[in-house]
This record gives sequence, structure tokens and C-alpha cells, in this order.
Amino acid sequence: MRIRRRPVTENVGFNMTPMIDIVFQLITFFMLATDMSQRELEQVVLPIARQAEIEAGGQPDRIFINIHHDRSIACPDYEAAEEGGAVPVCHAPGHWKLSVKGKEMSHDDLYKYLEYEAQQETDPNDPGVSLRTVQIRGDRSAPYEEVQRVLKTLARVHIFRIEFGATVPLGR
Repeated sequence: MRIRRRPVTENVGFNMTPMIDIVFQLITFFMLATDMSQRELEQVVLPIARQAEIEAGGQPDRIFINIHHDRSIACPDYEAAEEGGAVPVCHAPGHWKLSVKGKEMSHDDLYKYLEYEAQQETDPNDPGVSLRTVQIRGDRSAPYEEVQRVLKTLARVHIFRIEFGATVPLGR
């Protein structure tokens, strides 16, 4: 008596569930990471500089200090110039705000924050000097007095790696 064996067939399929889970986690991560990086950069109309260098790639580890006009304060001259396409001008000291990582702060708060950050990375040859890099992104119509106060604060905490945010002229 002869027994016929049936060939054993396995249902060889590809389980996509783990891969779909990973893809959704990556999408969520990138959405959150993108949102967090945008919070560091306020809406600032940067000054135009012919010699500005265009950065390639991502932003290195640096602290962004934004100097921007407080939109909650009515400033007729500033708003009229902005709507007309001209460079708005406002010299009222209470109308300009500082923000770091999307959080508005006073000059005293900025000093405390920068003092802490400066101590996180110091020069091994000169421990009193910080290796942190700061980029000042001042609105092109901001009074220089605001930028000068930030520069003095940076000097007080021994941060000397300073960059200024600028934009290149059109057509460059």
C-alpha cells in the first residue's frame, strides 16, 4: 500500500504591521522635531547683507536670540510701513521683544539663561571663555540699542562666538 504525500505548502507572506508602525513613529518624530525647530525662529525681517554667507545643510548647535517687534502693541507707523512694503521703523523701547526658543524674555532673564548656557561648554585652555555659538536675529528695523544690549550681555557671560542673521539680496 502506497501513501501519497501531499506537498506541504506554507503561506509565506510578508507581515507589514511592524514596518507600518515604524513608519508612523518616524513621521510623528519628524513632525514634532520640525515644529520644535521652528519655535526657535520668530518672524523677523532680517537685514540685507551683500556679503552674507548662505549656510548649506542643517543648523549647527547654536543659540538663536530673536529681536522682534511686539505684535500685540499697536504701533501705527510700524504697521503702515509694513503694509506699504517699506521698512517699518519703531524706536519705542517697550515695543521690542527678545525671545529664545520661542519664549519671550527680559534682558535680565536673557542674562541668566546665557550665563547657564555659557558654562555648559567652556574652552579647555581658558575655562572662563565659552565655546557656545550665538546667532542674533534682529529685525532690520530694530533699534541698534536693542542689539547692543544683547552684545553687552553676551560679553558679560563670556560668549564671544557671535553671528548675525541676515538675508542675501535677490538675484544672488
